[in-house]
Amino acid sequence: MNYIELINQFWRLNKEYSFTAYETQLYFKLLDTCNSLGWKNPFNQSNAHLAGELGLSKPKLIEVRNKLKQFGLIDFVSGRVKRELTQYKILGLILFTLNDTLNDTLNNTLNDTLNDTLNAQNRLHNIKQETKLNKTTLKEKINKKENSENIFENFRKKYAGTKRGLKTEFDFFKSKHKDWQNILPLLLPAIEKQTEWRAAAKAANVFVPEWKHLKTWLGNRCWEEELNFNFSNNETDSELYKFE
Repeated sequence: MNYIELINQFWRLNKEYSFTAYETQLYFKLLDTCNSLGWKNPFNQSNAHLAGELGLSKPKLIEVRNKLKQFGLIDFVSGRVKRELTQYKILGLILFTLNDTLNDTLNNTLNDTLNDTLNAQNRLHNIKQETKLNKTTLKEKINKKENSENIFENFRKKYAGTKRGLKTEFDFFKSKHKDWQNILPLLLPAIEKQTEWRAAAKAANVFVPEWKHLKTWLGNRCWEEELNFNFSNNETDSELYKFE
């Protein structure tokens, strides 16, 4: 038991045995002396000094310490010669030596250091994971951008009308249409279909208008134009090539 536990034990026993004032005084005097000596246990004390400190006669001191010994609180060995001091021992006391203190300090320090190290490793791991995730997300965004540009460039190259550079046309397309990501896959199939229609119309001697400027084609959502491959003489050109 430590210092506080010994005190608590004394008061628990007091509820059962009702220690006298002298017994209480002597126990706490011995406990205080042990503490003052750096928890040296056992330690030597003069009976005459103890009796004088507590205001007891020597016979009364002997009676009181015998009671404390019977209750299992202390032990003692009387001096064998007249001037030899009595050796007292606080029973149940855990020795608080320098080594104990150092060991406790080292253990606490090691535990704190280990916890700090583990926490730091966890934080580092989380940072690495976040960095990896951010890199993956950035890579996905770059790949997605490059893929979008490639899709648009394939369409742009297929377009036979007047057109500007990739960046200029693509930037215009994205700024003009908020739903450009949904539209993008529709462009190439639309221009291939319109190219096919133009070839069929020319073969049928049907008037075929010039290709619009690509900017105009994109701005007017010409991929939505409805094509009629039925080239009969009863239908006007506008019916063959019109918006939905």
